[in-house]
Amino acid sequence: MKEELPMTILQFDIKDFYEEFGQEGILEKVLSDSLLSHHSKRLLKDLFAAPGLKRCKGLPRGVCVSATLSEIAMREFDRDVRQLNGVYYYARYVDDIIVFAYRDTKSIRLGLEGALPKGLRLNERNRMSQ
Repeated sequence: MKEELPMTILQFDIKDFYEEFGQEGILEKVLSDSLLSHHSKRLLKDLFAAPGLKRCKGLPRGVCVSATLSEIAMREFDRDVRQLNGVYYYARYVDDIIVFAYRDTKSIRLGLEGALPKGLRLNERNRMSQ
C-alpha cells in the first residue's frame, strides 16, 4: 500500500454463491480431478444422488463438504483473475473478493465476470477506493 504506483482497490461479492453453483458441473469437475481418491469420489457421487440434495439448489449451506467443493470449483477462477492484466494482488474468501489493480477498473470487472464459473455472477454493488 506504500507503493508510489497508482492503485485502485476493488471489492466484489459473488451473488448467491452456494445456491448458484450447478451441482452437475461441480461433481463433473471434482470427478475429473486427481485431487481425490476413488473412494472419496464414490462418496461424493452417492451424496449428490441423495434425494434431499437433488431438491436443493446448488450446494447446501451448512454441509462441511460444500466449502471444499466450492473451493475446488473456484480454482480456475482464482488462477485466471491473478493473471488478469492490471491485477497485482487478488484474494478471495468464499464469495468476497479483493483486487488491487493499476489498470482500468471496468476491464478488471469484465475479466472477473468472464472468469466466473457458469451460473455465478457478481453482485451489482461493489466498492472501489483509490
